[in-house]
Amino acid sequence: MKKALIISSLLAMTLLAACSSNSNITSPDTPNNPVAVDNQKETDSVVTLLDEEAYQGDELEVVKTINQRVTFYNQRNNEQYPTVFTKETVSGTDLEADKDNKTIITKLSDPKFTVQDDQITVAVHETYQDSPFGPEGDTLYTLKKVDEAWKIYGID
Repeated sequence: MKKALIISSLLAMTLLAACSSNSNITSPDTPNNPVAVDNQKETDSVVTLLDEEAYQGDELEVVKTINQRVTFYNQRNNEQYPTVFTKETVSGTDLEADKDNKTIITKLSDPKFTVQDDQITVAVHETYQDSPFGPEGDTLYTLKKVDEAWKIYGID
């Protein structure tokens, strides 16, 4: 299961990088703010995800899950989007529920990790395009380990 998740993640990221004409890697501004340009949407906005090379262990697995969530969200990938969530998630995983939503998450930065027993909470600063709630905000991700893989339990 874990190998399949990792392989599918790598395949998805490889496909995104191959399809992007402007796929560049940027160096982090500060050690506490590692980000990498990862893909480009049809909207011509460059999406900057968290730099997976800057993390290891559980933090790396959590960052991969958050990056997958943002990628699937921006693609409006109704099949893959729910796979990054736990079965008992408290967040909406149905992208079809808000078909008129045009928001694109364009940048993730400044992750702050809090580890509590069997879960990890990560506060991430996000920048948006076409959001009715403003151009940026902070999102709190709560993740739990399910079958040796970190899954999103809640998003606030």
